[in-house]
Amino acid sequence: LSDELLTHLRESVDDLCAWGSRNPRRCSTFWLARGSEPRTAAEVAGRLLLEMLVGDRSEDFAGIEWWCKDQVSHLGAHFHYDSALGDDALWG
Repeated sequence: LSDELLTHLRESVDDLCAWGSRNPRRCSTFWLARGSEPRTAAEVAGRLLLEMLVGDRSEDFAGIEWWCKDQVSHLGAHFHYDSALGDDALWG
């Protein structure tokens, strides 16, 4: 990711985490549907990471569910992705 995008991500974390805990619907996750234009740095990064790290095209998914976690790095749980579609226990 570019330095500029990483800067925007860092600057938006507090606001996104606050919205995640204080929004009227009490939603704790965000959703970027396929075909929707990204409106935040996190949504831009989500699309890029899907292609760069996971190796899949964003067009092949219904969308990206994401959430914000504001914590110091030494606590762990850095970047990861979850996929219920790959979990045979759910579908098998």
